[in-house]
Amino acid sequence: MAGWRTCLRALEQLHGLDISGGRVEAIRCYLTGRAMHTGRYPVNRYVLRDKHGASRIVYNAKVNIHRTAAEPIFLGIQNEELWNFDGVQLEPVDRQAIGKAPGPFPKGGSKNPRWGPPRPGRSQ
Repeated sequence: MAGWRTCLRALEQLHGLDISGGRVEAIRCYLTGRAMHTGRYPVNRYVLRDKHGASRIVYNAKVNIHRTAAEPIFLGIQNEELWNFDGVQLEPVDRQAIGKAPGPFPKGGSKNPRWGPPRPGRSQ
């Protein structure tokens, strides 16, 4: 959970930043796919082959940037859409190894409700 809090703290630093004509109001960052029996979502790395035959590494993460006076920006794709690419390989990532990696931001959680997982009923 500490990694998630670190991510939220980093995203909070973007609040108010002007991106393409709109100020960042909220950012939602979450993992896509099927939840495990614990209710948590696994971190997955996918190796995709694009239309030119080049391999690309992507993860099952989505970021939604909500801006004032501008349309939201949606980064990433839903987990189900990853399988539309040719030559998809799934490589599960060890969360324990990720949690031990040093991060650039101080430890601590987010108390700002504008930052975090998607709101209920919002699939983007």
